[in-house]
Amino acid sequence: MVQEPVYLTDEQRLFVESEIPLLCNRGGWSYHIAGCQREHLHFLVSAKAEPKAVRRWFKTWLTQSLNEKFRKQKWLADGGSTLYVNDEQYFDTVYQYILKQRITHPIDA
Repeated sequence: MVQEPVYLTDEQRLFVESEIPLLCNRGGWSYHIAGCQREHLHFLVSAKAEPKAVRRWFKTWLTQSLNEKFRKQKWLADGGSTLYVNDEQYFDTVYQYILKQRITHPIDA
């Protein structure tokens, strides 16, 4: 590790969950759900772009947003997984998994 891990406060977690739908609009992706824990984040979106490209843009834009709202630092670790969700049952499973991680209640649940 290059630096100590970053643990998000509840305020920062709330901010991240509210910011992700805005980032989806910016990227032209369909937002489904996001769940932000103290030390990691999961989000489910539909996009025509490759998952690694979407992850890269999310990290760039989310870091910019966090730096504007809080103090400037490296917020997110390098890498992270990207998975295709190709069927309805898997979508529902992923959605429910992320729902349990949210600090806020989803609007559409």
